[in-house]
Amino acid sequence: MKYINKNSLKLSLYTLKLFFTKLLTLNYVEKALSHMQIDCSNIGEVEINPQENYIIIGNHRSIIDTIVILKYLFSLGIIRISAFSKSNIIYKGVLNILTSRVGSSIVDIRDKNAARKAIKELQNGKHFMFFPEGTRNRTPAPLLPFKKGVDFLIRKSKRKIILFYIEDSDRVLKDGIKNVRIEYSVIALSSYGDKTIEQIYREIFADKITSSASYPQYDRAWADH
Repeated sequence: MKYINKNSLKLSLYTLKLFFTKLLTLNYVEKALSHMQIDCSNIGEVEINPQENYIIIGNHRSIIDTIVILKYLFSLGIIRISAFSKSNIIYKGVLNILTSRVGSSIVDIRDKNAARKAIKELQNGKHFMFFPEGTRNRTPAPLLPFKKGVDFLIRKSKRKIILFYIEDSDRVLKDGIKNVRIEYSVIALSSYGDKTIEQIYREIFADKITSSASYPQYDRAWADH
């Protein structure tokens, strides 16, 4: 019997496990989203203009938040949207399926040049989306502190920003609810002086967010380059 390297066998089995986990997850997400309705309202004074390219940010409580935002923006003709992603194979798989067909790119958030690559995408006429909390919020707090590098990226890009606040997306897969509520506002950072994007976000969605003074602080790496 031919000798089989145990490490190679383990790697092959692990790869198969990831493949089927990804396949089942994508099928589950697709099924859930097929019944999902998005109730969206603009709480600002400026409408989204498909002829401009934007930085797009939002809060993050569910693996489907990206899909919720993209589904709404696609309906407005906002198509070429690149994004940050972690190394998680399922999450990257979802993003790749949604973005690769429209000529967009996925930028690894761990890359030391992630912010510069994002700016390059914007300079090439694409929109760029990310979640400034840096990770999914699994705490009772409505919003986690934003990561270092967020303000650098936004100010350096000199683009308008679409701020999204998503509610109930974490209950679509967990509880099977059909309606997800989102609010958004289109802003120009220059209109807010020296305020950080987190301060602006908390101000605009003040009725959704309470003080973060007592929230746990998360020291996770972000693209602060």
